[in-house]
Amino acid sequence: MLASDGDGILFIEDGVYYCANNESLENLTAEITCFSLKEDLDARGLKLNDSDSVSLVNYRKFVALCENYDKVVSWF
Repeated sequence: MLASDGDGILFIEDGVYYCANNESLENLTAEITCFSLKEDLDARGLKLNDSDSVSLVNYRKFVALCENYDKVVSWF
């Protein structure tokens, strides 16, 4: 796994398809925080299942997350 305890994962663009399926997130530990960009979910007509495993964020929170974590790695 490329993520470690204390890391955060933000799903954006087509990555939101992955987090919309909560079964996909079962392999992540409780110490990895997952987020999804609400605008990208909305643009694809997706809704998150009732789950505590992914938090919805807007663009403002997206920027704040980038500032809060030591390193930011993007895969597009």
